[in-house]
Amino acid sequence: MKLPFKNNLFYNLKSTLHHEEELEEPSNHYNDNEETLETPLNTLQEPAIEYGRYNPPDTQVVIQKIEINQANEINEDAPKKPKVVWGNTESPAKIKLKFTTVPAPQSLEELAFFRVDLMRSLSDKDFTFVNALAKFKDSGSARNYRNKTVVLPPDLEDGAYFLRIIALDEEEFPLNIEEEALQEELVHTQKISSDTDTFFFTQVQENICSIENLMFSDGSPNELPPANEVTSSLKHWLYAFIKLRLQNIIEATPVTGTTGFRLQTSRGECLESIYETILKPANKALKVQLPEKLAIIEQCMLANPEQVDPLLIDVKNYGPLREGAITLTEVAEGENDWIPASFRVKRAEVFAAIRTSATDNKGIWETFAIYNHIELIRDYVEEYEHWLNKVLRKLKKIEELEPEEQEDVYEMLQVVQNLELIQARTLLPNQKIGTVFLQSPLHPLRMIWSLNLWNWYQEWEEELLTLEEGHATWVEAMQEYLELMMPQNNPLLMSIEDKVYQYTGELAHGWGIYTPANQATKAATELNTQPHLLRYWQEVFNLAPIYNSSALNAEEIIGQIQSYLVRYPEKKELLINVLNADTGQSLAEAIYWLANQPETQDLQYTLLLFANDQALGKAGNAFELLAAETPELFEQVKVGVANIEEFFKTPEEFSSDLTFLVQPFSAQPILLASDFDKAAPTQLQEGLLQTPSLLTQVNGQIKVSRWVTSMAHFINEDASEDVLYLHKGFELWQQLAVTNLAGKVSGATPATQLVLTLPQKVLFDKASEASEWVIVKDTHITPDLFDFSPNKHQLPQLVAQDISSGIVVTKQIGSPLETIDFQLRDIGHNWSNSQERLEKMAEHLEVSGFPWFDMPQQATDMALTKMLLEKFDFLNDHFIIPVGKHPQWFPSEHQANLLLVAMDTNKHNIWVQMIGVASGDNLTEDEMKGIKQQIKRDIDNTYKALMYYFKPSLLFPHRATLIHELRCFLSFYIKRAIRYQSLDFVVAERYQQFLNELEAGYDVITGKLGIIYDHVGFGQIDKKQEENDWLFFEVGSRFVQALLQNI
Repeated sequence: MKLPFKNNLFYNLKSTLHHEEELEEPSNHYNDNEETLETPLNTLQEPAIEYGRYNPPDTQVVIQKIEINQANEINEDAPKKPKVVWGNTESPAKIKLKFTTVPAPQSLEELAFFRVDLMRSLSDKDFTFVNALAKFKDSGSARNYRNKTVVLPPDLEDGAYFLRIIALDEEEFPLNIEEEALQEELVHTQKISSDTDTFFFTQVQENICSIENLMFSDGSPNELPPANEVTSSLKHWLYAFIKLRLQNIIEATPVTGTTGFRLQTSRGECLESIYETILKPANKALKVQLPEKLAIIEQCMLANPEQVDPLLIDVKNYGPLREGAITLTEVAEGENDWIPASFRVKRAEVFAAIRTSATDNKGIWETFAIYNHIELIRDYVEEYEHWLNKVLRKLKKIEELEPEEQEDVYEMLQVVQNLELIQARTLLPNQKIGTVFLQSPLHPLRMIWSLNLWNWYQEWEEELLTLEEGHATWVEAMQEYLELMMPQNNPLLMSIEDKVYQYTGELAHGWGIYTPANQATKAATELNTQPHLLRYWQEVFNLAPIYNSSALNAEEIIGQIQSYLVRYPEKKELLINVLNADTGQSLAEAIYWLANQPETQDLQYTLLLFANDQALGKAGNAFELLAAETPELFEQVKVGVANIEEFFKTPEEFSSDLTFLVQPFSAQPILLASDFDKAAPTQLQEGLLQTPSLLTQVNGQIKVSRWVTSMAHFINEDASEDVLYLHKGFELWQQLAVTNLAGKVSGATPATQLVLTLPQKVLFDKASEASEWVIVKDTHITPDLFDFSPNKHQLPQLVAQDISSGIVVTKQIGSPLETIDFQLRDIGHNWSNSQERLEKMAEHLEVSGFPWFDMPQQATDMALTKMLLEKFDFLNDHFIIPVGKHPQWFPSEHQANLLLVAMDTNKHNIWVQMIGVASGDNLTEDEMKGIKQQIKRDIDNTYKALMYYFKPSLLFPHRATLIHELRCFLSFYIKRAIRYQSLDFVVAERYQQFLNELEAGYDVITGKLGIIYDHVGFGQIDKKQEENDWLFFEVGSRFVQALLQNI
């Protein structure tokens, strides 16, 4: 593959440290004017410093990598400034070094020891020796590099320092310093090539203890009892309690009570605070983790229940919070009197109960046993909704009020909308101030969401305990489900301080984040930065990446690569492009996993990551880290990073097998009219919201709008009290947000809209031009966009779609006419001079949706099958689903070809006919029997997969999710059948209404149909009913000829 762009970061993950050849000597001087060379990422350049006036010796030490313990690192995101570390007697600063020598260590016979000296930088050209931090014997390892971690003295004065590494012989004579420079005063006042970059050391431990009276305890007053099991990834005390109950279901041990929380601090890699609790009688210690920054913010809010305006947080993108980082708005006496007194009283009660859930009144929502305070939470939510209703009533009569009263109402609107918001600011990599708003878990609707979760779990547990066996399987499924669950019950858009902010996702569990809404982009190279913004703020708050349904994860990448390899098993090397790339963490995890599987361990990979100048992170950084840690596992992997503009200039230079488009387009905020066609409701426990879409085409522009909406108008009288509170509260909250956006009371719905015009279409064209498959993961890109024939639509065609992940796969397919013509001639029908008849056959194939490009040998058979079904009235009130376009749902290589679906809306039944198609010439009785066995095997495989998605068990935790996915799946093919005029519009409307009510209950009835063509056997059609409800059509050439004559 040619890489024509400048300064590419192309590198091979087979580390040069394992090469037999010696490393090249570094240059004598660092020249700022010298052209930057293309440098492999797995061998970092030596420090950019001005060396002393002495020539380098024959032996040199080369710094390859320096890591400062993340718990003590303050300035990792500002590479142009010195790193800052802090340390004290309780938490000393640690620095990890990785270095090599020239020649390599194993080639130096004189080498015996290394010494690491601490040097102080007094000025740009004045340095002095402090002390030797470590002297250690060379390991003699065959590796070409050495590692060493040193600890800085805690009693150092604040100042600038660097480390010097000296190679020593047996007599401890320096090998990497010239003899004339050995005079101590010269060595200690000159920089040499084995010196690290300068860093700044301070003893000031600017941690949470400096935030006034919000300090955590130094430790638990009493030693915690030994734990039988410790879990360190739980999000909330409720999750810990549910987890224990799940364990006790298997162990048959009842839970009778708890002792509450003891607070301990832990300064680990992610600056986490760990709350430990002991549950009796099991005596098991469980942990709930939350980064200190979020814990402090939450404690500050709980300590000030009278504060209703958003907190202002100035947060550095490194290290803990500083003194004065949190700004509270002063509340004058009587200032909040216009807020209902009953709400203020109940809020104070709830906050006080939360604070007492841990020692020293340091409790937070994550430590709160909500099941012991159910009525308190319900009362608080009810007061909140009363307040919302009061504001809405005043807004509807706003014109009747005096100007001063109108201002008061709009101020009240802003306050009630912004309740429990936190305004966070930080310095972005582009040196601009970035502002986001966080929605804390203390919001009333987030509280009721958790309470609803608890009630839902108890119902599930009660159902589970009715079973006599199989508990362990269901418990494991529930544990996996809880790991991915996120409370996402937020309005999509808000107007805050005269700017529009968009709900981007969850920063951490329970902490929503609103980022500035996207602006319209004009250039195709202006990629969407929203996905990177969320990850950047997670790093600011010391958070590890969490599950994000809109992001491309490792499992999805693995699934797409495996699907591609099923179609192209001969591939020995995969070329993969990623457009709008981030650090590449998910891709690195996927490649790492594939490289360790027997079926794919010998594959070669070439990966190109494309980003633009607005990216907030370093594209491909995950591969750099992986290369440094495990280079030997990735000898077959090459990775390159380039600017997206290079891809647009010459896409042919970046030809690939797969191209991943990850959230590439920026969607703009919009208010949809209230009379738009709403999609179905869904009772998803994860979000309790729906995310439908609306696709329109006007003057060549394609518009896709997405929104979230409450389900209050779908909820029946039997719904639980908490469900009613949750959905009605959200509906009221969103109405206020819309009023704030529109400047008046409106029934509109806030949405984000993607408008696909020429620039965006160009990106699809370029990607398809360069790649066999283009895999798109974007919340606004629906499969409908690609489900048109090329002569009607300018976008590539749909190859496959994964309903569960929202991924669509496209490619430039071309026309099947040549394939159909060849196959027709092969069975005795020469239509080469009848282009119109060939096009009619192609239309039948297109209506079936069958992926003929993957199985061209079945193209004509599938067109004939669609004609046969039509002739026997199978398509009356039915629509076709091609199984091959859903490899994630139907992963086996042996599957049915088509599903024929209808719905009995009166009896609440979904009818699914599974169809297997095969053909041959002059088939004998034994050959016919063998083909039937193959069809039965394929349809049985399809049945097993189909029932998982079409009729999930009542105990399956993902059941609501699967029903929603089923609704989306069937809705797509209903709309497709309307587009291709194979389903009556009135019938389609009836079906859609039935799908809207799937949660009320339904049944699935299946049928099994095999169609076998004998293209030479002289016969009509023979219908054979076999045992176990199998139906076979044996179709002869005379019947095929009759079908073709009707074209």
